[in-house]
Amino acid sequence: MSEKPESKQLTRSVPIHAGYEGELGAQQQHKTRDVEGGAQDVAAVSDMFADDSLALTHTASFSAASAHSKLWRMASVQHMAAAQLPLASEWAAGAQPLESATRRVERSFQLPNLFERQYWHNRTLKWWLLMRWCPGARLPELLFCVLVALLLTFAVPRPAAIRPDGWGVLGVFVATIVGLIVRPLPMGGVCMLSSTIMMWSGLLTSEQALSAFTDKTVWLIVGALLMAQAVDKSGLGLRVSLLFIAAVGQTALGLTYALMGADLLIAMAMPSTTAREGGVFMPIIRSISASFGSYPDDAKSKLLGAFLMMAQLQHTQPTSAMWLTGAAPNAMAIGLAHQQGVVLPGGDWVTWVKGACVPSLLIMAVTPLAVFGMYKPNICKTPEAPKQARMKLKELGRVTYVETTTLTVLLIALGFWIGGSYVKPTPITTMAVAFMALSLLLLTGALNWDDCLACTFAWDTLFWIAILMSQSKALTEKGVIAYFAEGVSSSLIATGMPPVGMWMLLLIVYVAMHYLFASQSAHVAAMYPAFLAVMLRCGISPVLSAMSLAYIGNTMTAMTHYASAESVVYFSQRYYTVKAVWGVGAVMTLLNLAVWLAVGLGWFKAVGFYSDISTMA
Repeated sequence: MSEKPESKQLTRSVPIHAGYEGELGAQQQHKTRDVEGGAQDVAAVSDMFADDSLALTHTASFSAASAHSKLWRMASVQHMAAAQLPLASEWAAGAQPLESATRRVERSFQLPNLFERQYWHNRTLKWWLLMRWCPGARLPELLFCVLVALLLTFAVPRPAAIRPDGWGVLGVFVATIVGLIVRPLPMGGVCMLSSTIMMWSGLLTSEQALSAFTDKTVWLIVGALLMAQAVDKSGLGLRVSLLFIAAVGQTALGLTYALMGADLLIAMAMPSTTAREGGVFMPIIRSISASFGSYPDDAKSKLLGAFLMMAQLQHTQPTSAMWLTGAAPNAMAIGLAHQQGVVLPGGDWVTWVKGACVPSLLIMAVTPLAVFGMYKPNICKTPEAPKQARMKLKELGRVTYVETTTLTVLLIALGFWIGGSYVKPTPITTMAVAFMALSLLLLTGALNWDDCLACTFAWDTLFWIAILMSQSKALTEKGVIAYFAEGVSSSLIATGMPPVGMWMLLLIVYVAMHYLFASQSAHVAAMYPAFLAVMLRCGISPVLSAMSLAYIGNTMTAMTHYASAESVVYFSQRYYTVKAVWGVGAVMTLLNLAVWLAVGLGWFKAVGFYSDISTMA
């Protein structure tokens, strides 16, 4: 038996980028890792794929899909450096930037040389690395998605009521959702590949495969994301956050309410939760935490940083649920409801806010207290935080022209979102209002077209959301969703359960299924149409069904460390453990569900979502 190689003790600097450009800059975190050879080869590679010590770089500038891909590539270079491979070690020694090292390693990667090293002698490991490092798609994940499509299409018996083309669309659609979870390509690439397969196989025509690109909900999302560029570029979001902290940030609990209040206002015009949390709030929280001696991977992290990170993550649930434009999946859900014939009274934006305001505000009031009770920090007084906020405001200087213009345009947009549906004879749609606001920002110079072109996240979102909604519409038109909805609703009705009970049960199951998803958008695209169809078949009010499912989708964003992009952003800072976020996430999800089911049911009746509680018809 060969003797086990000696373990190597390696120390290197890992840059953790703060995210908000020009505010906090790059921050350094030093960590030491033992890399052992021999029997621990496979464990080391598993660690390589799971390593998230590198935060999502500049999350305000990159999409969640791009950041996910970069995260793996950077972790790979990190471990190659640990193995003392050429080029990667240059990065570890600080001789060249991480991005440059990554590109050079990828260009000059020599598989034979790598396999000759004793560290990589395991045969299974060699083939795994070969597939992982092939250029383009990540082959293991891609093959898994192909296998899912083939098995569902050809191995699972097709119900007689579903046509062959409808069954084929379902198989490719399920594989697409799996692809959005395991990410063989970025989200846009996965959706493009699935759409191409459907068109070339004859499952969908070109018009059907791209039908949602003319959907007004899709363009509302794009318009709002481009508007958010002005909020980010002008620094208005940062100024609003600092004003809240300066006013009520004297205690740790007060800080959480200040950050939550700022998030609520910014969410109205910034539907990208990744950009909000990663680009605006996460750098602020890191700065405040560091000023009190709270750093990641430190026993003192629970002093303040862990509490603020955890609380802010949980705040994204009610702040995103308050506005139709608070998160991209909100508008996506309403668009999917329109595809099934649900018409919202009084306009989408007004109807959304009417139903969301009371439950969301109640959840906002109790969330900081609940997190404080479960995850209480040792430092409860933060007198330095308001001082830091005032100093930063002083550095920002007087309110600029761009900030004033952006704020004015947002207030105009808010007014039309509220009253546009009452304009006669032709109501103004929410999408038209978003485009009007974007046009004003361009005309006044608060935003330029290059800024819009640089917002890759908006165009990426347009691409994959439109394709997913097109495929969902095809499933509806081909009767696939109706078939499964009929079967599930018949079983529920046969139990004798009242409509209220069926409504609550379906919402609970809808939320619980998110443990299987790593994306809120993927969950909405896959599950929302089916659950809405089941509710409608059970005789539940169409408006109540559509709105409650859309609202409840926001309770899923903080269930786990992978539940959403913002959850990944905060967990990657290493202020709390997996056990902590799962525990707090489970309790807060149950709390959110209780509010939406109990308080929400009564409030929905008060605002006219349904009339008769016994039949909800």
